[in-house]
Amino acid sequence: MLVADAEIVFHTASPYVIKVEDPQKQLVDPALNGTLNVLRACEKSHNVKRVVLTSSVAAITDSPSGVLNENVWNKKSSLTRNPYYYSKTLAEAEAWKFVQGVGQSSTKKNFDLVVMNPWVIMGPAFDNALNESNKILVDIMTGGYPVVMGLEFAIVDVRDVARAHILAAETPDASGRFLVVEHVITMKNLCEFLINNYPLESEKVPTGNLDCGIGNVLMKGAAKFQDAGVSDFLSTNLGKKLKLTTQR
Repeated sequence: MLVADAEIVFHTASPYVIKVEDPQKQLVDPALNGTLNVLRACEKSHNVKRVVLTSSVAAITDSPSGVLNENVWNKKSSLTRNPYYYSKTLAEAEAWKFVQGVGQSSTKKNFDLVVMNPWVIMGPAFDNALNESNKILVDIMTGGYPVVMGLEFAIVDVRDVARAHILAAETPDASGRFLVVEHVITMKNLCEFLINNYPLESEKVPTGNLDCGIGNVLMKGAAKFQDAGVSDFLSTNLGKKLKLTTQR
């Protein structure tokens, strides 16, 4: 189906890669240009009434602090600090500017924008492809994490994310941004869950616990020897407590 034939357009694609050599070329350009290209196509159509954009909690924060909600914007990420987060923040911000006519023609757009901001999306994948989010579980279960760290994950099932998108499309008064999160779990509790529920598959799940102040310092030091993407994530998330509200 062409955009010109649609009333609702879902824009869900954006590169999610932690290890990159050229963040601008591999992350920012595809995320930004892809989003703007979709919106420009929608602008040319006389049929599109709404665009539902898959953004990310990455556009809200890259280092949790305080209670997070839809009014919070990530103002810390850059090409050299969590560049994936930066790409999602920039793409969503430019989408809002485009629809609101900021810095462009003030002509009112013929469609509105609703944005989904999911956290860590896990669940069944097409063709059993291993994406970065599901890879967290795989790494935990295959020895990718040597110890339990002071990390917290806000997880949501991919099927719930899909339902949220459909609701955003079909609910006339839906507007703005929506945090899409089911619950927050510590790495310690996640490891315990895997060991208790999948004992045969969890022999390599870490049991040594460095989820403490000294442990965070040690792991941040060790993170400096990892790839930039991994190092950025650990240095900005270790020891952080996730507090959020999904009242909207």
